[in-house]
Amino acid sequence: MAELALAGLTKRYGDGPPAVDALDLTVAEGEFLALLGPSGCGKTTTLRIVAGLVPPDAGAVRLGGRDITALPVHRRDIGLVFQSYALFPHMTAGANVGFGLEMRGLARAERDRRVAEALRMVRLEGLAHRKPRELSGGQQQRVALARAIAIRPSLLLLDECLSNLDAKLREEMRGEIRDIQRAAGITAVFVTHDQTEALAMCDRVAVMREGRIEQTGTPEEVYERPATPFVAGFLGRMNRIAAPVATAQGTLRPGQVAMVRPHRVRILRDGADPDGAENRAEGTVRRITYIGDVVQVEAETPLGRLAAEVSGAAPEWRGLAPGAPVGFAWSAADTLAFAERA
Repeated sequence: MAELALAGLTKRYGDGPPAVDALDLTVAEGEFLALLGPSGCGKTTTLRIVAGLVPPDAGAVRLGGRDITALPVHRRDIGLVFQSYALFPHMTAGANVGFGLEMRGLARAERDRRVAEALRMVRLEGLAHRKPRELSGGQQQRVALARAIAIRPSLLLLDECLSNLDAKLREEMRGEIRDIQRAAGITAVFVTHDQTEALAMCDRVAVMREGRIEQTGTPEEVYERPATPFVAGFLGRMNRIAAPVATAQGTLRPGQVAMVRPHRVRILRDGADPDGAENRAEGTVRRITYIGDVVQVEAETPLGRLAAEVSGAAPEWRGLAPGAPVGFAWSAADTLAFAERA
């Protein structure tokens, strides 16, 4: 494993704004970092620059203290896992995993040993003889991961590698990839637009916007203490409230925006709030969305459209329906204040 350091990375396509704009980032040895952001924010371009698939217009890529900016892909000591898996359809799973080892000139015995070890790590020991078309999507994803780790790279790059899987398998693979990365001790960068994946899998999250990093921190830091309205809104759902009609952690000034997450908003029945929250709003139910363990109640209020999320087993939402009156309450401690920015 090795530290990855990006310094001043810049990439432009045509005359438009830069896809990556003077980006600085350090990923520590053995760390699992997510590049998170919407489509077009520059996260995949950043990853492709690190991989050597796209040359930067400016800046440097260093891996383990070595400048690899100008090196070709095969000399960077990097494992790649793509969204499309990129498996050779005419090869067996074992041959796919061993391809990179063969290209590096490893002896057959050592190659077979590493292939078996990598397939064991991804729990595919008995499927080495199958072709990709004989494997499920999740199994193909595991083969792609095994191929990347078999070469024992200094850095593992994963590009939207779970997006082709169904929801249940995606959740299962999140945990498995994290366990494999920890067991192998490989420094890893994971590109995703899915905030749940980033928060669940990674040690740190770098939230990107318009080619720059908006905030970097642990999952808890970026979720609980977002640095900007963009980060707050991208990482989960948020209610936006024009200041100064709410009480927040700090002093709200005109021109600022207050934000509170729906799961921090309580539903009041009969106007009673035993907790005495600093912020209250009365309104009319617009929509109720039942999604099993969570119920979302959205209402029109004088503060704008607000939403609360409660447990599906909670009694507060029972009996509510569109058009019914409802009260909301939330604390100042759960209310974030930001200078307004689109």
